[in-house]
Amino acid sequence: MRINKNKEMILSTLKNKQKMKINISPSKSNSLIILGAISFGTLFYKQSAGINFLMFSLVYSVLNYVFNKKDLGFSWYFALVIHLFTAWNIFYWNTNLAIIAWVFSFIYLNSKTIHYKNSFIVSSFFSLASPFVKLGEVIASLFENKEGLKNNVSKNESKRILYAGVITVSFLIILLFFFLYQGANPLFKNFTKNIDLSWIDISFMMLCVAGWILLLGMLKPFTLAKNISWDSLKLNEKTIFKALGNEIEAKNIFIFFKLVSFVVFVSLNLMLMLLNVLDIQNIFIFNKLPEGITLSDFVHFSVNSSISSIVIAIIIIVLIQQLGIKNKMLSRLIYAWIFQSIVMLLNTVVRNSWYINSYQLTYSRIGVYVFILIAIIGLIFCAYCIAKEKNYWFFMNINIQTWVLVLVISSTFSWDRIITEYNLSERKIHKIDIQYLNTLSENNLDLMVKFEKKHPELFDDHYRYYPQNEQLYDRKYYFFIKTKTYNSWQSFSLGKQSILINFKK
Repeated sequence: MRINKNKEMILSTLKNKQKMKINISPSKSNSLIILGAISFGTLFYKQSAGINFLMFSLVYSVLNYVFNKKDLGFSWYFALVIHLFTAWNIFYWNTNLAIIAWVFSFIYLNSKTIHYKNSFIVSSFFSLASPFVKLGEVIASLFENKEGLKNNVSKNESKRILYAGVITVSFLIILLFFFLYQGANPLFKNFTKNIDLSWIDISFMMLCVAGWILLLGMLKPFTLAKNISWDSLKLNEKTIFKALGNEIEAKNIFIFFKLVSFVVFVSLNLMLMLLNVLDIQNIFIFNKLPEGITLSDFVHFSVNSSISSIVIAIIIIVLIQQLGIKNKMLSRLIYAWIFQSIVMLLNTVVRNSWYINSYQLTYSRIGVYVFILIAIIGLIFCAYCIAKEKNYWFFMNINIQTWVLVLVISSTFSWDRIITEYNLSERKIHKIDIQYLNTLSENNLDLMVKFEKKHPELFDDHYRYYPQNEQLYDRKYYFFIKTKTYNSWQSFSLGKQSILINFKK
C-alpha cells in the first residue's frame, strides 16, 4: 500500500512539473511578446523583402510552439513546414507571389494552431479577427472595475497594461510638446540643442506596436474561437433535406429535383461528347483551327466558357448532394460528366500551348494553366464527395485549402525569369516583346542585360539596360541598384545577390 501511495505521489509531482513547464506566467508571456514585437519592427522597418521574412517566421514559430504546445498536432507541423517553405522562397527568389503565399501560409499556420478544431474557412476568419478582438480586450482592461473583466485579461495583467499605457502615452505627449516648444521659441531651441533625440523614431515605434498587436492576437487568441465547433460537425453532415410542411409536399419536391437532375446531366453529357469529339478532331487529327476563328478567340472563349460551365454544374451537383438524392444512374451520369469535363479542360491546355508557341509566354497564359489545374482538382474532389456522400461545406473547405497549397507551390518558382528565358530563347527575334519583359520585376535584369549585349538593335534608349551613357539607365535597373546598395542586412536576398554576381561577370 505504501509503495502504491509513493508511486502515486511521484506521478502526481511529475505531472505537476510538466504542467509547470507548459504553463507560462503572464509576466514571462508578455515579455516574450514584447521581444517578438521588437524583432518585428527591427526586421521590417524601412526594409524590402529578404531574409527578414524567414527570420520572423522562425521567431514566430518558436513563440507559437511555446505558447500553444498543448494544442499542437501533426497538422500544425505540416502547416509549419509550408510556412517556413514560403519564407525561404521569399529569401531565395524575392518575388511578390512568394510574399502573397507567405501571408496565406501564415493564416494557415494559425488556423492549425489555435483553431485546429474548426474548419479552415472558420479558423482563418478567427485568425484574422483575433488581433482586433485582443486589442479591444486590452483597451477594455484599462477601464475594468474591482471585480475584474471576464475577457481573458487577469487583474494583475490589466494593471501592467495600465502602467505601460500611461508611460507610453505620457512620453509621446511630452515629446510632441517638446518639439512644439522648440519651434515656438528660438531661445528654448538653442538651450535644448544638445539634447539628441534623433534616436527616437516614431515610425519604428508604431511598427513595433503593430507587431505587438499581431503577436498578442495570434499567440493569445480570444476564447470564443476555441469554442465554436458547429462547422466541424457540419463537415460530417450528409444532407440538409427536410420535410416542407407535410410528407406529400416534400416527396413531390424531391421527385421534381431528381427528374430535373436526370434531364440536365443526360443533356450535358451529350453536348460534352459532341464538343470533345469536334475538339479532338480539329486539334489532334487535322491539327488546325476551325474556319473563321482566330487562335486568340479559340483560347479565350474556350477558357471562359469551360470554367463557367463547370462552376454552374458543380453548384447543381452540390445541391443534389444536399437534397440527399441518391440514385446509381444519376451518379453514373455525373461521373461521366466529370470525366468529359476533364477531357475538355485537357483540350484547352493544348489550345493554350498553341497560343504560347505562336506568340509568347505571359502571366495570363500561365494563369490559364493554373485555373485549369484548379478546375481539374475541383472536379476530382466533386467525384470524391459524391462517392463518400460529403456535403458542400466539406467540398468548399477542402478546395480552399488546395488553392492555398497551389499558391505555395507556385511561389517556388521565379516566374519572371522563366518567362524571360522562354521568350528570349525564341528563334524569331523580331517577335520578342521587349516592352512586356521590361514590365516584369528586377529578377530578370541580368538576363536582359546579357541579351542586350548580343542584340543591341532591339533596344532603344528607353529600354536600354546597360548603355554607355549612365544618364540613360533604365529606371528598373537604377531602382534595383539603389535598393540593393542602401538596404541593410534584413533585406538580404539570395536572388538579388545572384543577379548582382551575374552583372559582374
